[in-house]
Amino acid sequence: MNDVSVLICTRNRPEHLQRCVASLIKQSVKPKEIIIVDDASSEKIDPVRVLNNSFSLVCNKSKLRLENIRIKCIRNKRKQGVVKSRNLGISAAEGSIIAFLDDDGYAHRDWIKRLMKHYWLRSVVGVGGPVVEVGRYAETKDGFKRLSYITRHGDIKHNYRVKKFMNTKNLHCGKVRFLMGGNMSFRKSSLLKVHGFSTQYKGNYYREETDTCMRISGLGKIIFEPSAVTYHNTARHGGTRNVMNLEKFLYWYFRNTIILFFRHFSFKDAVTKTWHQCRKYVKCVKNGTIKTNRDYLITSTPFKILIAILTGTIAGITIGVIFDKPLKKLMYRHPEYATLFTIALIGTTLHITDYEIIGNIAKQLDKL
Repeated sequence: MNDVSVLICTRNRPEHLQRCVASLIKQSVKPKEIIIVDDASSEKIDPVRVLNNSFSLVCNKSKLRLENIRIKCIRNKRKQGVVKSRNLGISAAEGSIIAFLDDDGYAHRDWIKRLMKHYWLRSVVGVGGPVVEVGRYAETKDGFKRLSYITRHGDIKHNYRVKKFMNTKNLHCGKVRFLMGGNMSFRKSSLLKVHGFSTQYKGNYYREETDTCMRISGLGKIIFEPSAVTYHNTARHGGTRNVMNLEKFLYWYFRNTIILFFRHFSFKDAVTKTWHQCRKYVKCVKNGTIKTNRDYLITSTPFKILIAILTGTIAGITIGVIFDKPLKKLMYRHPEYATLFTIALIGTTLHITDYEIIGNIAKQLDKL
């Protein structure tokens, strides 16, 4: 058994979660455990029933030995968001490697196997792969020179998202500075050294994964492995990220992006990148060409969009320059309001075998 904990954060997406968990059960190399952090889903959603359905999806088609997979389900009693939910999952993980998968995504059967082949090198602290977009537009171009980078104008680029599985052949294995949140893994020791995901990133939670990767990249190599494939079928509802109108989306987009600039670049470079990003988006508003990769966002008036860009920029600069401070611990709020269920396969059904308050684990981890 591999020493891998797979962490999934979810909220009000039982059908998507079933497919996600089913893809992990069918892995050619099984995970040590699956950790599901339920961010205050509706009380009508029973996690044991959802997981039982996941096992049924697999067992009806094939005969698998499932007794070696442990499942932990953490339920927040009130919504905490993806950052704090991920940090809670890290606190409960027992594997030396923690892999992250979106609840509206699912993994190729060799996903874990392909990720793990790089960890025999002690210098490797993270591994991730491409995401095949099932639910929204994606394009892969031939002949690109870099897998991921941030331009001097502040555009954050990566060639990880493809439309078809066969397009992954256009991608090459190599060292990168950041990965996609729906297909990434890290050594738990490295996550603890950088104190997990930063709670400075809020709202739509843009850039929190990029920030974490850039901090971890200072500890060793992060590798992009094109054969470690996951799929993403963008859900229009639910989830641990706030889905909102275009005005609010852009406010948080600018706020979080500019915090990233001032946290990881010199003051001069951060100002330059901020200026170019603002100019680019203001021009798009004037031309009526502004868009995001989420086509279901409710549009707003040009004036409100410009105000959102301005206020988001001001908030990002203020937090990034004045209030930003180094992380000193794995951060989350009110862990005592979360409960942890340990679930086991007994016969042909799943049952809760243990129950505890997650706060005990959280307090112990804070002492590290």
